[in-house]
Amino acid sequence: MVKRLILVLWLCLLVGCSSMHVTRGPLIEPNQTWAVVPFANHTTTPMAGLNAAETTKQLIRAKAFGPMIDYIPKRHSSKTLTPLETKPMSHRQMLRWAWRHKVRYVVTGTVTEWRYKSGIDGEPAVGLSIEVWDTLAEHVVWSAVGSSTGNSRDSLSYVSMRLIRRGVDKIHVS
Repeated sequence: MVKRLILVLWLCLLVGCSSMHVTRGPLIEPNQTWAVVPFANHTTTPMAGLNAAETTKQLIRAKAFGPMIDYIPKRHSSKTLTPLETKPMSHRQMLRWAWRHKVRYVVTGTVTEWRYKSGIDGEPAVGLSIEVWDTLAEHVVWSAVGSSTGNSRDSLSYVSMRLIRRGVDKIHVS
């Protein structure tokens, strides 16, 4: 009994704490064009939204749902953003961009936590939400929200990839 308890505790420490809630709408059609636009960054970590969006794009590309169009942002004049960061698009702007580029499914999201916790161990912590928009129906057809922490030996990119993969693996194309 004690050995089982120790094993369970050890596995919990090894995996870290993680939670992902996924909602699903209508089925997603196969072989449609996809794009991932920059995620909103609601953290104090520069470029967290871009990092989350890039990880999401590569994981979706690996699933081969359909062709992937790269989103290339317009240049901006804001002095508060780094050269690589962009302001998040409104839903209307996102849909207009998708229609111009003949993209059926647009993936967007929000990053709410992207940091190493302070303290002796400095565990990585990630919190985010992801949405898949059907540009023909003009609404969200799939969404996920989740958070995850790792242990002091995990990298932030590993924890974020693990969390995003848990969500992307639950996208089902008909």
